[in-house]
Amino acid sequence: MGLRIKALSLLIFVQGIMAFSQSVADEFLTILSKVPTDNKSGVASIIGDYEKTCAEYQDGKNNQSLVIDVESIISTILIQGDTDLTVVIADFKCPGYGNPWTGSSGSPTYLIIGDRIFRGPNSRPTFHNVGKHTLILFWHHGSYCKTVNSSDYSGADPCFSAIYWNEYYETFVTYDGSLNVTEIK
Repeated sequence: MGLRIKALSLLIFVQGIMAFSQSVADEFLTILSKVPTDNKSGVASIIGDYEKTCAEYQDGKNNQSLVIDVESIISTILIQGDTDLTVVIADFKCPGYGNPWTGSSGSPTYLIIGDRIFRGPNSRPTFHNVGKHTLILFWHHGSYCKTVNSSDYSGADPCFSAIYWNEYYETFVTYDGSLNVTEIK
């Protein structure tokens, strides 16, 4: 039954997109064709929400559809559990308003596994296979960073964080807490 609801919501969304223009609908369907089947409704839901917000920004003046960069949708397979992951980076453009969701610290980022959508840090992640795990590395603007001993870090140089999908708990996990690194002279 859950699969029928997902398929129906995806169909309704695609029909809504097709109301704008054939080229936008074709572009969206091309993007969706590269997304694993289990993650399609999550991607459609996220893009649908941004499309709706973009239409509200335009207030009936432009009536132009959200512009989606193909590189904003990333699909990969995590080693642990052979799990399909799709990442949606909301660096979309809204005609007449530019890119209202993106700033110097990045764009909203969503991680989709099956019918679950997780909100990640504003960052374009990279994937690194370490042993039996795929780690997801996020870049952060320096204003959000601390040194390893929890001191303030006033620079704009970036820092990074890593998460991984825990198949048993069916969620992402990361280290929480300061990391103490002491210089030995």
